[in-house]
Amino acid sequence: KGSDTEVLTLASGVPSWAAAAGGGAWTFLNKTTASTDSTVDVETDIDSTYPLYAFALDKIVPSANGESMFIKIKVGGSYQTSSYQYHATTTRASQSAFDHANANSVSSAYIMPINIGVGNSGVTGSSVNGFFYLPAPSDTVIYKNVWWGLSSLEGADGAFFYSQGFGGYMGAAAVTGIQFYFGSGTVVSGDISLYGIKNS
Repeated sequence: KGSDTEVLTLASGVPSWAAAAGGGAWTFLNKTTASTDSTVDVETDIDSTYPLYAFALDKIVPSANGESMFIKIKVGGSYQTSSYQYHATTTRASQSAFDHANANSVSSAYIMPINIGVGNSGVTGSSVNGFFYLPAPSDTVIYKNVWWGLSSLEGADGAFFYSQGFGGYMGAAAVTGIQFYFGSGTVVSGDISLYGIKNS
């Protein structure tokens, strides 16, 4: 009889129990729920346990219509307000061009993963969904780079859009938190789940 962590294998017609193969497993760590908050701060379980962390955004709803989304990184006990770089490219269902809307900066006070207005009051049923990735948050040698893929409805015409991009913080200090917010108003509702991802 095998254990809970073993699988049944077959070699030369002879069955036997063996350890399960590893590699790339996602581990759920925690969930932060928004409730009319000016920012949604994820500050638990971000450490050196995993080489890569994924933030899953599920039905993030803004209070105001037509707002962009922003992100800041926490190091040294506070969220940083300078030394960010980013580039976001948005594709919209109502436009044929891939680079319908771009935004970028090499010296910014934030990272802007969504650079066109997310719908709310003008669009029924709009929310932000997708993933935001952070590698090696506790490393104190490398600068902190991030990337994302997020979708929603645009407030201007109700068209679905997908925003993808990358960015980072020009500093090597350990990251202890990620802050999500909109340009104005609050985050009415939604969840941000944090996962640790193994590489073996």
